Order: sequence, then structure tokens, then C-alpha cells
Amino acid sequence: MNVNYLIEINALDDWELTHPLSANAYKVMRKLLYLANKERFPERISVANTVLMSLVGCSEDSLIKARNQLIQAGLIAYKGQKKVTPIYTICYFSNNPAYNPKIQSYEQGYKQGIKQGYIPGNEQGTYINQNKGLGEEENAVRYFERCGIALARSQFEAIRDFYEHGISDDMLRFAADEAVEYGALSFAYIRRVVDSWICSGIRTLDDAKARQAQFRREQESARAERQRNDRQTAPPQTAPPSPRFFAERWND
Repeated sequence: MNVNYLIEINALDDWELTHPLSANAYKVMRKLLYLANKERFPERISVANTVLMSLVGCSEDSLIKARNQLIQAGLIAYKGQKKVTPIYTICYFSNNPAYNPKIQSYEQGYKQGIKQGYIPGNEQGTYINQNKGLGEEENAVRYFERCGIALARSQFEAIRDFYEHGISDDMLRFAADEAVEYGALSFAYIRRVVDSWICSGIRTLDDAKARQAQFRREQESARAERQRNDRQTAPPQTAPPSPRFFAERWND
């Protein structure tokens, strides 16, 4: 059975009614499912502690306690080593035989809504399953980190806002490439680029590339215009005076 994000969070809420979790443990599980959804629900997912701490808003000690509770509950498996990004194995409810009848009832109702036209042609009901098989692509958060662009908690919120405005992961990766090319390894530069796309109504990678190419042409044109103006306003250069001994020799 294919993993479905909506089904997973509904099943988690139902499971949590009879298996209470702490607030932090519940948040950690939801954020792991959120990140897994962005990566098309892999068998294992690599997430740095700092990323989870920022998303959940907790300390490292609280994260460790929440993680241990999820491990004891059988919801995740964990493998971590020093100086290596931890690896989580999520026990998806969709793959749990005990939850199959409930999952199937969710799926039947969700598919019925899809057939009525909510997402025509997508039988699984999620964007992630619609694009399954197109190749594994790195999500924006991990790509930013690999490029050396540090993220604070408020910037994770900004990335979610980008998604809500229709900005995709491939567009955010392209914005990071632009930041690297210009030597501006900061999220502030990426925000300026993406905000300009949103204001211009740009929602596809091709349009974003065309906009950046136009921006470069405008910059080159403005630079050439400044150089022409500088040459026109520059004072004429006069020859330096002859050395004194040279003038005295020929005057004699």
C-alpha cells in the first residue's frame, strides 16, 4: 500500500487517543512525517538534530526524551553516531496490518473526493504519489544546508510560506544556486529572490530561470551605461611634463 500523508496524520491522531504521547513527542512525529512527505516517504530519512529542534521548538534534551518515547512506542527506529547526521526509520501506519481496515476506509473516502474532481487523474490523492517515479530529488532544507546556508527557526516558517505561495523545491534549489553564484550565502538573499518571483507571479522553474536571465541582462546593460557615462565625463588626460634635465639639455 502506498504511503499517503493525509492518511498517516489521521492514523497518528487516532492511535494517539489510546496511546498518549507527550507534546514534544507528538510534535517530533508530525515533523518527521512532514519531512518524509517532502522526500516522497523514503524507508529511511536523515534529519539533523538542529533541524528538528528548530521545527519543534525544543531543546536537545527535550528532543532526546521525545525521540526515546517514540522509539519505545514502536513508531520510529533511530540510528545516530557522533559527527554523523542521525537516520530515522518511520514505521508508517499504511504498512501496518493492524491499521489496514482503517486505512482502507480513509482511502476509499479520499479517492471518492478525488474522482469528483479535486485532483483529477491522481488516484492516490496526494501530490507526492502523483509524482512518484520521477526521481528522488533533494528537498530545499537539506539543499540549503549542503550549500552552507544556515537556517533559523523563523526561516523554516518562511520556507513553509514559500510552499503556500506555490514555490516548489526545485525553484528554491535554483534560488540557492543563484546565491552561491553571487557569493551571497545567506537566506536573506534567497528571500529577496523568491519574494521577487512571488510579486511577479512566477510559479514555475522555467519562468524563474527566465526572470533571472532578464535580471542579469538588465544588470549588464546598467553596468555598460555607467561605464559609457564615466568615459564621457572623465577629464582629458594631458601628457606629464618633461624631466628637468631633459628640457635643459635641449635648450642648450
